[in-house]
Amino acid sequence: MTRYLTSFPDLHVTINDIIDGGNKVGVWYTAEGTHRGEFEGIPPTGNHVKWSGFDLLTVEDGRFREARFISDFMSLMTQLGAKLQPPDRAPR
Repeated sequence: MTRYLTSFPDLHVTINDIIDGGNKVGVWYTAEGTHRGEFEGIPPTGNHVKWSGFDLLTVEDGRFREARFISDFMSLMTQLGAKLQPPDRAPR
């Protein structure tokens, strides 16, 4: 989280839905903020960006034992102006 808070100091996360599946908890969220610090090698752009994600947490004995995170990272990077392209393929 530190890298997100450093890069987007006005970061705001909205929880859209929480799914309770016994010892598994799912959290759908939307995050947004203004790009004010370097993020993944991209210097600050001043762009206001918005992306979404899902966290799946495993709970055992009242503690989080495992966490899996999925976010729309490609959308975020595109909003920051990153040029995403597949790697060059060597001829076979």
